[in-house]
Amino acid sequence: MLDEFGKILKKPTLCGLDISSYAVSKAYKKPLKYMCVGNATQLPYESKYFDLVLSINSLHNILDQSNLELAFKEIKRVSKKNMYVTLGSYKSNKAKKILDEWAVVASAYMKEKSWMNFFKKINYQGDYWWFEPK
Repeated sequence: MLDEFGKILKKPTLCGLDISSYAVSKAYKKPLKYMCVGNATQLPYESKYFDLVLSINSLHNILDQSNLELAFKEIKRVSKKNMYVTLGSYKSNKAKKILDEWAVVASAYMKEKSWMNFFKKINYQGDYWWFEPK
């Protein structure tokens, strides 16, 4: 994704973050220079640094509610305005079972209504999308 943004934006400041040093070491070569190892609960960037902050299918892997709140606080801190997250979610017990089996390390996914209540609690006003494996 970093490579694609680099192709279409003029003089972008691109940064990618992953908690796994293995994942960063295996990143596609071209954007590898933009990658770093870090944790969403303590982003290594200045406040109001990015025009757009994305988190794609990762925040539902955070292990507890307090760290999930910290991660969203950090996303809001480093963003000038625009934020977009995709999150594990489910609408039914059947869908939850699929998510349980698919995302074995995920523990912070919720029903859509619960995510909406969480957003309200933490005052998250960015964009979002639900990830629900079929």
